[in-house]
Amino acid sequence: MKRKELESLLKELLPNLPGFAVKGALLFQQPIGPILKGVYLDTSINSRKFYAQLFVQPLFVPVEYLTFSFGWRLDNRSWDADAPDTPENLYHRIRKDGLPFLSRVSKPLDFIDLLNDSSWTAEFPARAKTVFSGSNSHYYQTLLYASIREGKYAAALIEFDRLKSVLNMKTQWQQDMLEESTMLLKLFEKNPVQAQLQLDKWVCATIRNLDLENYRAPIT
Repeated sequence: MKRKELESLLKELLPNLPGFAVKGALLFQQPIGPILKGVYLDTSINSRKFYAQLFVQPLFVPVEYLTFSFGWRLDNRSWDADAPDTPENLYHRIRKDGLPFLSRVSKPLDFIDLLNDSSWTAEFPARAKTVFSGSNSHYYQTLLYASIREGKYAAALIEFDRLKSVLNMKTQWQQDMLEESTMLLKLFEKNPVQAQLQLDKWVCATIRNLDLENYRAPIT
């Protein structure tokens, strides 16, 4: 499917989703704070089908692209763009699974609560249980950065040790992750306010990288 077709499909849903906006294949809540929350329509091998990826992305972890480390594909299947009931079915799936999930996370502290509370996954599809298993570097990096943003030093030390335990130092991007995380933790130990300001700067930079500056909320 072409990007314009995906965008048009999402715009059909907007009248029933107050507080959301559409940019290309991305449906997201606005204004955007430290966490991007939404649904991304991704193309399939079949040119007339697509996937609907529900996700929350911690923008205080600096990247230049959308990441789907925290979320799952709605219905865990491809959607038929030409089926007349697709817009309605997608809307109901977003209402049923998407909105309850997205409503749980608005700030870094919510992310900490979400990732440390396994009981909530009973409310959502089985796919959610595997996503939030706490077995990868992105999981621990997010918890580390969120702990620093919330001023939780003891928790940050725990998450830093967990992060180091799963990193593969033979891989360049994981070396870079450790270097960045170490720098931020040392800054937090020396000057907590500056570390938190650094995370706020990364939020702004990531929003800019995603070309979503027009939808940004003021940082407080």
